[in-house]
Amino acid sequence: MNVHDYFEAPVFILLATIVAFVFRGAIRDYYLHKYYGWALYSKFVGALALGAIYTFYYGGGDTISYHIVGHQIALIADFDFDAFIGIITHSIAEQDAHLYHYTKHNIFVQKQDERTYFLIRIVGLIEWLTVETYSIKALIFSCFSFIGTALMYKTFADVYPRIRRKLLLICFFIPSVVFWGSGLMKDTITFGALGLSFYGFYFGIIKRKHLPFTIPAILIGFWLIYRIKLYILICWIPALMLWFYLVYNASIKSWFLRMIIAPILLAGAGFVGFTGVTQITQGTEYSFSNLAEKTTVTSKYLRSISTEGGSYDIGEYDGTLTGLLKYIPQAVVVALFRPFPWEAGFNPVRLLSALEAFGFLLLTLRVFTRANPFRIFRLIIAEPLVAASLVFSLAFSFAVGVASGNFGALVRYKIPMMPFYLVAMLVLLDKSEKIKKTNTKKKTTQKKSKKSKHKAHHRKIRTGLSRLSIPKSGFNHLD
Repeated sequence: MNVHDYFEAPVFILLATIVAFVFRGAIRDYYLHKYYGWALYSKFVGALALGAIYTFYYGGGDTISYHIVGHQIALIADFDFDAFIGIITHSIAEQDAHLYHYTKHNIFVQKQDERTYFLIRIVGLIEWLTVETYSIKALIFSCFSFIGTALMYKTFADVYPRIRRKLLLICFFIPSVVFWGSGLMKDTITFGALGLSFYGFYFGIIKRKHLPFTIPAILIGFWLIYRIKLYILICWIPALMLWFYLVYNASIKSWFLRMIIAPILLAGAGFVGFTGVTQITQGTEYSFSNLAEKTTVTSKYLRSISTEGGSYDIGEYDGTLTGLLKYIPQAVVVALFRPFPWEAGFNPVRLLSALEAFGFLLLTLRVFTRANPFRIFRLIIAEPLVAASLVFSLAFSFAVGVASGNFGALVRYKIPMMPFYLVAMLVLLDKSEKIKKTNTKKKTTQKKSKKSKHKAHHRKIRTGLSRLSIPKSGFNHLD
């Protein structure tokens, strides 16, 4: 960031605010309409805060590297526009000698890092269309994240309208998501793409509405995740298939037809999910044959570059997929509930993550203390979106828990699952409390009914005795 950021960023925020509030009138949701400005500005603040911390606190980092390398790509347009277009539209593997002449010194080309190279091509294109200022590119990224987050909230709110206000807080104001999911980072694009595909799948596949918009939303969301962070898609597709199965299975009214059709639906959803994951990962480092080795290498690397007190170790992997699966409990606990408060030290980012993780732990404990495990399981099965959210959250927690190796990377990697896990816990808590209130009301009604029956019985006895016409003086009149 430089002096130009202080002048150009406010201008962009003003223009973006004007454009955003033009569309505000079309928003029918009360809470999103009411807190629209707060939600939008949280993304802007997150984007600028990320850049400022990386510039002045860390003295550089991923987001600064993306800005610099993207700037180098944009400069090529000044003297060889055809080469610039070729670089924007071609991956590293597709480049010919002419394009490679311009990119051979690119650090991500040298590393053969296709996924990061895809991101910096987006950065280069944005700079060519706008200006070279870091803050402008970061704010454009935040706008995309805002759109995806708004669509994510709209989907959750359509399924659970009773708790819309809490859903708005979860989607827009989780501190880690605001910070890591708003700036010039891979996580911003993938988080926005996740919201886009989530919205498209629900309204397009589940409800079969607005197909001209929802189907492209699914495809664009999937494509962006596939190009930048494929492992998100590996966890996301099976969760969506489970959601599809549970919704359509519940829509079958006849228990006999459900018994016949349910296995077919389950097999079909499972086949689509497995085939989809297999096909999109084939030939990549995330294929089933390479997944364990990739995870082991990534974890060791991230532990090696961790700052003091920031690394964690859940065990040594033997490089096989089965050997990796035995660490599921430890990995899930790490992703959801760590770092613990005493592990945060004096690192402000880690402290923020520790407070969030502690909140996750308290909410989870509250859910399991409000209802017994059997009732919770029944509630999960009865709520297809809760089941899908938990499958995605737990699978994703396992993936990032075993691969991260240090808390700094973990807090950034886990943000896609955070809203889904919190929403699942919130819905389970809401349903449990509702059942408890219903049961309490029934007991109260039963007690009142018993009391009223008891009173009626005594009233009948008194009425019967009164009909005997026995004098108040007893039998003294016989004397």
